[in-house]
Amino acid sequence: MCRWLENAYLSFKEESPKIVEILRNASIIKIGFSEDVPFGRLYEQVPYGNPKETLSELEDLLSKLKNDDLLVCYGTHLIPALYGANTLSSILRIFDILPKWITLFAPEPDNVYERHVDNLIQRFYDVILRIKKEEEYVSFGEETYLIGVDQSYIRDIQPGFAKFCIEKDGKLVRISQTFLL
Repeated sequence: MCRWLENAYLSFKEESPKIVEILRNASIIKIGFSEDVPFGRLYEQVPYGNPKETLSELEDLLSKLKNDDLLVCYGTHLIPALYGANTLSSILRIFDILPKWITLFAPEPDNVYERHVDNLIQRFYDVILRIKKEEEYVSFGEETYLIGVDQSYIRDIQPGFAKFCIEKDGKLVRISQTFLL
């Protein structure tokens, strides 16, 4: 996962200097044995171990966050996948101890959880964004993606999607109007 994050970070260097600056100054809490981090500085390392103990230590660290903090949880979907659905109660406690107004960003691949677990986890977020590669029968050499708001509990953010393609320089270009799925 660190290698993937580092590759993403390096790809942002030229195209998104603001994102690079944010990531360069990030404090990283890493679960694992290696102290390597793809950007920022290692704030704390939580070694793998008994799932309950590991998640309890993580819970203690996250309880110190404040309302104006940004928390990016990368790889959270691996916890139930590796340790089983019984770790969901620990994940629920983590969500419960987070400050009310913290900004939380947690990317996860589609279809990782069973449907009922996925529905439960989605209730923890104000807005669910979805990025899906289009599987078209006829293609002219460019990949297209549906990008949009899948679910929102915020009145000013309405669900809807638009179709985008990626230009050679990496920029997204809208190729269709907004629509609902």
